[in-house]
Amino acid sequence: RRGAPVASASAAVVRPAATGGDMVQEAHFAPGGGHLLVATRGPDGIGAVRVEPLLVPDPPVPPRILPGHCGSIYCLRVSPDGRRAATGGSDAAVCIWDVPALVCVRTLVQHDKFVRSVGFSHCSGYLASSSEEDRIEVCEADTGRAVGAVQARGGADEICWHPSEYVLAYAPGDNKPGAATG
Repeated sequence: RRGAPVASASAAVVRPAATGGDMVQEAHFAPGGGHLLVATRGPDGIGAVRVEPLLVPDPPVPPRILPGHCGSIYCLRVSPDGRRAATGGSDAAVCIWDVPALVCVRTLVQHDKFVRSVGFSHCSGYLASSSEEDRIEVCEADTGRAVGAVQARGGADEICWHPSEYVLAYAPGDNKPGAATG
């Protein structure tokens, strides 16, 4: 029911289970809601995306592990159209994932420092990524082709796109508010 409180009797809370010493960094539901995509860091420091079914089958099956980074994964976002996900991590790479196929289709190496945040535009056509560097990179989500950069002194700790416009907001690493339009 629209507007129903989260604490209603029909609400459920899902907490991804850290298994095998993995640290959970971030989690988002897959588009259909049947799976939870979980960005993790293993005890060896290597990141992976874990795909956990929302309903545990009987007998239980282990979550699917999707390697894609050679270091910790710090951020994860699913595109508004649900076709892609993006991850960023300590290896300074951004991985673009095909969500229905659950495979990494592209790895972008446009940063020199760890990736703090990733975000898709409202149309799912553009992907922005940020690090401690003085810019936010913007690329085409399908091809990974760079289309521009937004200056952000001290980098950006968090980025997000407006839900219906090409407006990118960010929380700057130097702790001064910022917003960019293009």
